[in-house]
Amino acid sequence: MTGKSPVEVVVSEYSGNNFHAIRYVLAALVLYSHSYGLLALREPVILGHTFGSFAVQGFFALSGYLIVLSCYRVGHLGHYFLNRILRILPALLVALLLSHFLSIAFDRFTGNPVQYIVNGPIWTLSWEVLCYILCGLLWWLGLLQTSALGGLLVALWVAFVTAPTQGETNAVIAPLMLLFFSGGFVALNERHLNLRVAGFFCLLVLAFLAVDNQASWIQKLLAEIPFLYGPGISAKRHQELIYLLCLPFALIWLGRHLKLKLSLRSDYSYGLYIFGWPVQQVLIALFPVIHPLVLFASALMITHLSAMISWHMLEKRALEFKF
Repeated sequence: MTGKSPVEVVVSEYSGNNFHAIRYVLAALVLYSHSYGLLALREPVILGHTFGSFAVQGFFALSGYLIVLSCYRVGHLGHYFLNRILRILPALLVALLLSHFLSIAFDRFTGNPVQYIVNGPIWTLSWEVLCYILCGLLWWLGLLQTSALGGLLVALWVAFVTAPTQGETNAVIAPLMLLFFSGGFVALNERHLNLRVAGFFCLLVLAFLAVDNQASWIQKLLAEIPFLYGPGISAKRHQELIYLLCLPFALIWLGRHLKLKLSLRSDYSYGLYIFGWPVQQVLIALFPVIHPLVLFASALMITHLSAMISWHMLEKRALEFKF
């Protein structure tokens, strides 16, 4: 990669922003959602998604923003990939080993409402790693620029809008990829954006969508725009598109520009995410009749402790070798 970097904003690793705090809240939302799902109850929904799905999408939007900045900050493809490995792999190996032994100890959780699955959330990490790889290769090829990434996003949006809504790829994976590279696009263009206004506006739009979950205001608006008639796109579909457009701007605004700063030096979110499910499965195996809120509170306390140990004893020490 040659030429002047289009990224002029450098995000502090620990202080001056809310990214650690936001990611911790998102990880806690995953635990909250799974406290219902693992008891075979309907998971709470926000903005048309379960709390867990919403949180994962938020993770991808923030990751796209931060990873693009990381590419330009590190400046070397090998160093970039090593940094990503150091962040993901050590704690993941521990979580996989722990999940394996807990699965054996509790007979693969065959007595639980959700059987056999010992660590459900980690499936998302493979897609996040794929995004890391694509992002690094785009940077190395000199394509991680405003115009090139903008073209990629346009292509992804066209494919997403025109593809059938049925199927897991379009319903689950495509939004994650869109959000990741949308976050990256914000990073590349931040010096040209009035993010303080755009982010706050997008947050308000998301609030309206959350309150009006039937999307009635979108239907009324579309009824007044006749040129939108043509191939049928439902109000719910429009709601999803608006949600995906607004989420990265809103979260990045909360992370960088919210006046209230909850600057956390320790990043417990990853440990909370990868240890939460097995902790909840064990609690359900030990206490089959448990209220989901009790499960959430107890799992959060135990997993928070696990995440603290993981961060201070493993993750933070591994990151001392990063570039």
